[in-house]
Amino acid sequence: MFERYFALLFEFLKEHRKSVLWSIALLGVLAAIGVFFVRYESSIDLMFPDDPDIRRSLDFLRDSKLSDKVVLSVALTDPEKDKGDLFHAVDQLAARLTPPLFTKVTTGASGQMPGNELFGMRYAAQVLDERELRILDTRLTSEGVSEQLRGIYVSSLKLESLFTNSLVRSDPLGVREFLFEKLRALPASMGYDVGIEDGHFVSRDGRHAMIIIETPVKMTQGAESAALVETLKDAIKTLPAFVSVDIISGHLHAVSNEKVVKRDIQVASALVTVSFLVLFLVIFPDPRVGLVFIIPVIGLAFSINLSGFFLGSLSYLVIGIGTAVAGITVDHGLHMYIALRKEATTAQIARVTKLIVIDSVTTVFGFSALFLSRVPGYHQLAFFADLCVLFSLMLAVFILPLLLHWKKPPVMRGFGRSEQAVNPFWSSRASVAVWLGMTLVMLFFATRIQFESDVMRLDGSEPYIREAEERFYRTWGGQNNQAVFVATGGTLEQALEANDLIYREAMAAIGAKDFSSLSLLWPSQKTRQENVKQWNRFWREGRAEKLRRHLREQAPRYGMREEAFAPFFEELSGKGQDVAGTDKLFDAIQERFIVKAGDGYRVLSFFPDERTFIEKLMPISERHAGSFIVSRKAVSTQVSAFTFGEVKFLVPVALFFNVVLTWIFFRNVRETVIALIPLVTGVIWLAGFMVLLRIPLDIV
Repeated sequence: MFERYFALLFEFLKEHRKSVLWSIALLGVLAAIGVFFVRYESSIDLMFPDDPDIRRSLDFLRDSKLSDKVVLSVALTDPEKDKGDLFHAVDQLAARLTPPLFTKVTTGASGQMPGNELFGMRYAAQVLDERELRILDTRLTSEGVSEQLRGIYVSSLKLESLFTNSLVRSDPLGVREFLFEKLRALPASMGYDVGIEDGHFVSRDGRHAMIIIETPVKMTQGAESAALVETLKDAIKTLPAFVSVDIISGHLHAVSNEKVVKRDIQVASALVTVSFLVLFLVIFPDPRVGLVFIIPVIGLAFSINLSGFFLGSLSYLVIGIGTAVAGITVDHGLHMYIALRKEATTAQIARVTKLIVIDSVTTVFGFSALFLSRVPGYHQLAFFADLCVLFSLMLAVFILPLLLHWKKPPVMRGFGRSEQAVNPFWSSRASVAVWLGMTLVMLFFATRIQFESDVMRLDGSEPYIREAEERFYRTWGGQNNQAVFVATGGTLEQALEANDLIYREAMAAIGAKDFSSLSLLWPSQKTRQENVKQWNRFWREGRAEKLRRHLREQAPRYGMREEAFAPFFEELSGKGQDVAGTDKLFDAIQERFIVKAGDGYRVLSFFPDERTFIEKLMPISERHAGSFIVSRKAVSTQVSAFTFGEVKFLVPVALFFNVVLTWIFFRNVRETVIALIPLVTGVIWLAGFMVLLRIPLDIV
């Protein structure tokens, strides 16, 4: 039946040979042109599972301000130059970074002391908790006040006292120590070592300055990211030769990944093309053997266009893998080429075609198993790979025979003499014995294959980017990866209240040192009101008069008068007021910790991305509705577990499809087993060689 219908179709195509070939040529040219108009994606999001927790983490990283900032590290390369030259270069570069690509450029902060609003008693009343009030209470003794005054006296002898006298007079009890400690705890918990000098961010060695840039460009916007990176590089080229600049940005990774994938596809395609052509021309002394290789190329072009039409866009990663699939389909044309060399009739071509179709159908069903996966990228890969196989199949069995005609088919080189030389010394049993022995050896190694699940291995950025990041971490610190604990709420106040509850539990779980939270500096209004009540109650219980008495006794010992501390008691008589937004430093702190997301708000806290911390904090997240943890290691673990489960499901399904289809085609158990031997052998040998070459199997 198959042969009859194939013969009818093939004879029809032979009768209209010229029209068919010209049509295919025209479609091939149009497909080649269309390849340049398909929308491509460099994002790896498609390759992540469609799991709510994983997607939530990825969406958070994509939508938050954290992923769309650019940091520049400007370094002095000339030992003769000083900080003045460095700061001048920084200001010169910052002036060139203008909208629309760069919306905010920060080179530092004011060198002046923060305003009284942020470090005054009104603010202290709102943020000091019960533990800190107990510490203050221990200082309300004659010895405690004397120690504080001694510290004030020593500080007054230093030059900087000219700028801090007003703060000292309004703080005889060292209340501001708690506030400065809270402020210092934020960058310290992040592991960064940043100083401020002459209004610029400067490193400890004084040879590096930092620029922080905000941009509306998302990392997932390929063309816009490329424009941003190119504009940055152009601006950097205008700087003097005595400075160098390292760019730290997710946009740079996105642009580099796209560049690397494109280059890898081109290099791999070129190598495969040259290798196949050389091999074919060595074995078959016939230039027309090149048509065998052109078949998959045309099929690949058709597949890219059709996939782009139905899917809307196509991932570079999928094309890279699909290119390898297209290489496999060279076998279709090769089988047909060998059959046609023997002046095969239509009936003989039909029988060869049937074998090629069986091979193609099993391949298509193997890839189609990926449609059962919950990874969107696998669906795209399955669709694209199936199209590659089917287009190559149709071109090989229907079009290639129309192109190949010989008066005298060329003879394959050298194989007759080789067979005569080998046959006397080599039997079929010897071949089976060697195959079986090597397969058993490879099976031994294959059972020891290592799996790699780190999602960062999908990042194929160029080496210079990683080198720049290593220099940045050596200079500025912060190399330890940070995980994010996200508290959510419909309003900002609701999110802050949730953050307060989480902060208290996190403090008990891992301690304050490793958990950087906005609650430390600015809790919710509800918490601030409770703190103000505690503060007022603390001083109403006779402690204000007690402090006055100790000041009268101890101040003269250090050449001070009690009246000098009148500003402190004047502030005590006031009520705690909202000070948010009155100081630029405070605004910058809030900007880092608060993100507007859709119809609600997210308040972020940071902690080291280590398994021990995640295990202790995860139960807290589960107890608070809407909260979640974003962690590279956690995501990697989730992806690993998810993908490993997918592999355990999809591989047996694909094997089942192949076994069933092979049996349907052969209807003979012995022949089915023989037909499956190459498949099983290939899998075992591949895994074995990966172990020998110490290449882990990436299951992401």
